[in-house]
Amino acid sequence: MIRRAGADAVPTYLSTESGAMGYGCLAPAVPDEVHQPQDLVALIQGERPMPGVSARALWVSSLRPTAPLILLNVSLGDTAVMARRACGHPLEQLGWTTHLHTIRSDEKITAGGMTFLDTAVMQVLST
Repeated sequence: MIRRAGADAVPTYLSTESGAMGYGCLAPAVPDEVHQPQDLVALIQGERPMPGVSARALWVSSLRPTAPLILLNVSLGDTAVMARRACGHPLEQLGWTTHLHTIRSDEKITAGGMTFLDTAVMQVLST
């Protein structure tokens, strides 16, 4: 419906704790692909598996002085596929060549724009 109206939907990946962590790619290989702004926030994925943590878990560190919180290798519970690729998008000119897609969380549930910890939802549903 969006395309039929002559518009495009472009995803954004952000959190209250860190601010924007991904801006939509205009030449995506997959629908939810975003450019990761490496000069604003550092995202890494662990190389060593840890108990209870996905190998694709994202670890966030704040880089901008105006970040909502100062974070140093904090897991917000999100996972993603992270890759570098050239896509021709103008954001590449800023050096944003790291792309994220298939961004998910095994620890949170989002409904109507509100995020809930899965354990809190399970507690409510079990009562």
